[in-house]
Formats: sequence, C-alpha cells, structure tokens
Amino acid sequence: MNFYLKYSSYSVLMSCMFTLLFIFWTSDAYVANCPFEARDKCDCSFIDQDLAMVCRSVSGTEEFRKLLGKARNFYGVQTHYIYIYDSNIGYFQPENFRGLWLKKLSFSNTHLTFYTQTGANIPFVSGEDSLEEIRLYNCSLTLPEPRWVLPSLTSLVKFTAAFNVLVEIPEIFFRNASVNLKELYLYNNHILSLGHAVFAKMSRLQRLILNNNNLVLFERSCLPRPAAELEEIHLKGNKLRFLPNDIFTEMPNLKLINMADNHLVRLTETTWQPIWSTLLDVYLQGNPFICDCDVRWLVQEEYAMAKVFKVDRYLYGKCFTPSYLKDKRLEDLKLTDIECKQ
Repeated sequence: MNFYLKYSSYSVLMSCMFTLLFIFWTSDAYVANCPFEARDKCDCSFIDQDLAMVCRSVSGTEEFRKLLGKARNFYGVQTHYIYIYDSNIGYFQPENFRGLWLKKLSFSNTHLTFYTQTGANIPFVSGEDSLEEIRLYNCSLTLPEPRWVLPSLTSLVKFTAAFNVLVEIPEIFFRNASVNLKELYLYNNHILSLGHAVFAKMSRLQRLILNNNNLVLFERSCLPRPAAELEEIHLKGNKLRFLPNDIFTEMPNLKLINMADNHLVRLTETTWQPIWSTLLDVYLQGNPFICDCDVRWLVQEEYAMAKVFKVDRYLYGKCFTPSYLKDKRLEDLKLTDIECKQ
C-alpha cells in the first residue's frame, strides 16, 4: 500500500462527503427522524444501536448548545456520534457536553476555539470515559495560550487536528493524554515546534502524522520510550535538516517512515541502521542527499537483506550530489558508485 499518497491530498469537500457516506450508506445504518427543532439543519441515523447526528450551518454557541440538548435523550437513547460541518460555533462552553455519552465528535469546515469566554479550558466535560475519537478538520483552530490542556479522556484512541493554524504543540497540551491513544493526526498546520516530551506518555501510539508543517527539529524525547507499538512516523513536508542519532531507538515495530520533502542531506548509519531491517516503506524523496561514503552502509544493508531475507521494501529517494550520481535512486546504488576517501 502506498502510504505516502494516503495522507497527502485530502480535500475538505471529500472529507465531508466521506462523513456523510459513512453514516448513511453503511449496511448497519438506517435513517431516523431528528428532533423536530433540529430537522432543518440535521440528519440522523442509527449505526447498529448508536445514534448519529450530522448537522450543518450551525451558527453560534447558543444554537450549538440547543442542538446538544436535543441529543441527550433522543428515541430513548444517547447520541453517540455528532458530526458538525460548514458551521461557525466560536467558543465552546464546557457544560454543553454534560450528560452526553459521546463516542465520536467531528467538526469540519467549522470555526471554533476551545478556549471559552469565561476562561475555562476543559471543553469535553463528561466525555472523559466515552470519547473514542475527536476530529477537528479545517476549523481555524489555534491554541490561544500555552496553558491549554486537553482533558483526561481515558477512552480516546484517535485524535485529529488537521488543516488548522496551530503553530506549536506545547508539552502541557497532551499532559493528560490517554495511554490508549493509538493514532495522532496533526498534519497541514503551521507547527514550528513541539514540547520536549509532548507525546511521551502515549505508550500505545501506533501512528503519528505530522506532515506539511514547519518543523525544523524532531527529537527522540517527544515520543514514548520505549515506543513499543509505534508502526508509522510521518514527517513529510517539514523543514528538517538533520535527525538526532537516537531518533529511532527503542522502536521495535516501526514499519513506515515518511520524511519526504524536507532538507535532509545525510543518511547516517548511526541513525538508521538500528531499525533498517524492520522497515517496509521508507519515503525520502525530495531531500538533497549527499551520496558519499556515509551511505555505503545502506548499499551493503540493502544487498544483504535482498539476498538473505528477500525483503519486499519500498525505498524512495534520490541522490543530489555528487554530480555523477545526481537523481540516481537510492535503491539503485551499488558499492562501486560510492567513493570513500582514505
């Protein structure tokens, strides 16, 4: 599977269409009438025994509060999925979620901020034990100040904040992160920096997506140690110039690395060799690599693994210098191509 393409070009329109199709065309879903007061802006359906509400053109905090009020006891059951799109909610009010037992909360093309007018910073009151997924897609989302903390959501397994205007993720933001969190999507923001140990408590993290930001540094301290379940790291389209020597240590199940379209020039053995034998997909295209004696180890590893283990690996990337190797694919390098000065 080409994971490089998977996260590179989602559009906002396709996102909304996917949400609607998921709800109304799955084999286990059937349409239900929404509460009378919400029918002009919402569609409802049951997925198995879970009620889903899809609402559009919600205007302001008060209208959002009223819609959530209708979701508390509808058809004698709780609403478990709420999807909001093409709306302008503005400020969250923490009490809006009180009494709800949500499993998934999704906002697309919706202007909102977590930070309330009253200064409260816990927007998902009563969702601590139920929320499994939060999705914030193209919501003009910022962190108004570094004190903002995502509340303790013990059931959360997937968190998305993509196509927003985040410029940093301070360490305190995920201070209460669920140890059950497995997928974290923070792509297509403007992130310049990450807190020193910002993801370190996510011991079950499997997939980290930070594509298309402005990161110049990514440190090992950001991730759990060990990162025993981590399988994918996506850092495509950032501004990384080098990788720390220990960046991939204690990651026994790492299968995919996407660092295409950065400014990396070196593929050092100290950095890459510890996890090279486990990787199945390595995306390095768009980096100006220097193919000198520093990549000799890579050629030797690829030859040995292809001969002994028959590893079916996708390795994408090209040399930039020296001139006689310019645009030569990394996977096509031979030992005779590499010059090592004595």
